[in-house]
Amino acid sequence: MLDKLKVFKALIENQIRKKIKPIKCDGGGEYNSKNFNTLCKENDIVKEITIPYMLEQNGVIKKKNQILIENV
Repeated sequence: MLDKLKVFKALIENQIRKKIKPIKCDGGGEYNSKNFNTLCKENDIVKEITIPYMLEQNGVIKKKNQILIENV
């Protein structure tokens, strides 16, 4: 996941010249690693954690994340 985020971040910054500001996640293990948190801090990316078991939020976030991963 971390490698995909790095590639996606570079792609966004190079193509549309904007920075990634927030990332919404469900608090899963892949978003809580030390390396992921360090990457977010170094690049001023805010992690927004959705409410657990709130299907309306988590379902949308998982779909968006899957689309991003597939397109990288």
